[in-house]
Amino acid sequence: MKDEEDGVWIVEYDPGWAEKFERERLLLQVLQADISQIEHIGSTSVPGLAAKPIVDILMGLQQLIPTDDQIRSLEQLNYVYEGQVLNIPEHYFLRKGMPRLFHLHIAQPGSAFWQRQILFRDFLRAHPDQAQEYVCLKRSLATQFRHDRKTYAARKTPLIEVMLSQARAWQRQVQE
Repeated sequence: MKDEEDGVWIVEYDPGWAEKFERERLLLQVLQADISQIEHIGSTSVPGLAAKPIVDILMGLQQLIPTDDQIRSLEQLNYVYEGQVLNIPEHYFLRKGMPRLFHLHIAQPGSAFWQRQILFRDFLRAHPDQAQEYVCLKRSLATQFRHDRKTYAARKTPLIEVMLSQARAWQRQVQE
């Protein structure tokens, strides 16, 4: 694997990302009896938002921990199982492609991880000014940390936490 193949690159929004998600969603139906819910998350799920050209998929299984058979089925679709990479008990991770094409996040629907991903996506979709603030930070960090994914992600966290706080307040308003 070459460094540039797995670097952090932010590109302009591609309407094809939604289509890629839908096509991959169909392939993932190999686990159809085991899937309770599947969602397009991350920046590629926010229309108009520049992003890393990697489609993030959030998949809920009937049980949290993927079985050996499920992992084998996903590996047949060229996913690489990486386990719990974020030290979050309710999150399992797989990636596909090099350069990366898809990130598959397995979590329990309703878990804190699940709710956070959906809330952040929905907040950015509904608040274009915050979405642009987020993409400006991502572009800056991608330039500084092109070959350091962990630092890139860690440096986004403070702004994400602020936006999640705003998102929770927005969610409460919408529900009233």
